[in-house]
Amino acid sequence: MWDEAPMHYRYGFETVDRTFRDILKGTEFCSSDCVFGGKLFILGGDFRQILLIVPKGRREATIAASLKESTIWNHCRVLYLRTNTRIMAHDTSIQMHQQLRYFANWILMIGDGKIPGISFTEGGETNWIEIPEQFLIRNGSHALHDLIHAIYPELSTRYSDSSYLKECDILAPKNADVDELNVIMLSMFPGESRKYLSVDTICPAEGENIDEDMHPPELLHSLNFSGIPSHCLELKKGAPMMLLRNLNQSQGLCNDTRLIVEKMGDKVIKARVIAGSNIGEGVFFPRIILSPSTTQSPVTPSK
Repeated sequence: MWDEAPMHYRYGFETVDRTFRDILKGTEFCSSDCVFGGKLFILGGDFRQILLIVPKGRREATIAASLKESTIWNHCRVLYLRTNTRIMAHDTSIQMHQQLRYFANWILMIGDGKIPGISFTEGGETNWIEIPEQFLIRNGSHALHDLIHAIYPELSTRYSDSSYLKECDILAPKNADVDELNVIMLSMFPGESRKYLSVDTICPAEGENIDEDMHPPELLHSLNFSGIPSHCLELKKGAPMMLLRNLNQSQGLCNDTRLIVEKMGDKVIKARVIAGSNIGEGVFFPRIILSPSTTQSPVTPSK
């Protein structure tokens, strides 16, 4: 099974296809002429969601790199999932059930192009969608607090309940928004916080000379990269956290694994898994060297 298939480059599928054909050619049930060597692949995903990101690419580049432009797509049989299991839940009130159904139908209409677009300028492109009033939290000095209260209405009393914390998520389009939400929510947890800082040096490439005066610590602290935590990581006992890399797949410690902080040492953090197949298991995390894979930065920091 291959989840979130629309978000992957077509070349990844084609590489796996060639690999399976090469491995399985000449076997009793498979042939090098069959897609994926004759093995059944289930590709899950929704083309209404965001597609893969082509750096500096325009719309045409994104479409050209998508799965539907691959020769493999001609061998795919499309199956549709039409049952919304969240709407069918029996433990929700009639009012909540109606709100979920209305929101689900609204999302589908956007994906089908049935919601008319609007323009903020005269003669501009009508590529903006107006969000209904009942889905909005108005801007203001307490807007983020209102959002947190709407998603986690009992956080002050149920912060220690791991099942409560993993039921909901707040998604944000930018890392800066996530950081701001994390600061507010962390302040709502009792106890003192502890800060973990990244290193203040650059990892030079082989044969490269680095002038440290040209890269002061203040500059390095301000750098933010995708998949890399900020310079200052602030934690509290009982606060939830999420892994950003695969550490041990056999123990379920993979990217996006959710945990609860239990103890914080100088170089080791103890946490408890609250999602996946190893719920309740205690794990330890030492300091780990993280280097971004992006080539957009003139320096290569290590955290």
